[in-house]
Amino acid sequence: MEISGKLVKKLDVESGTSKAGKEWSKQSIVIDTGGEFNNEVCVSAFGDKMESMNKLEIGMEVKILCNVYSREYNGRYFHNI
Repeated sequence: MEISGKLVKKLDVESGTSKAGKEWSKQSIVIDTGGEFNNEVCVSAFGDKMESMNKLEIGMEVKILCNVYSREYNGRYFHNI
């Protein structure tokens, strides 16, 4: 999926340890797509992909290629981009 628009927020880096004992880190950004409804999209990068996110600055026009997937938990679906 391709998402393009203006970078409006860079969220703090999150990190932790998985159930398997592996260290992880995540960086998320918010992009304003300029759409009429639901115009802000949060996109996350994990591990070595975070290096690309570090080069971005608020106000930049960006185009991101990403994967979208959903997980089901107790009959509800949660999405990650």
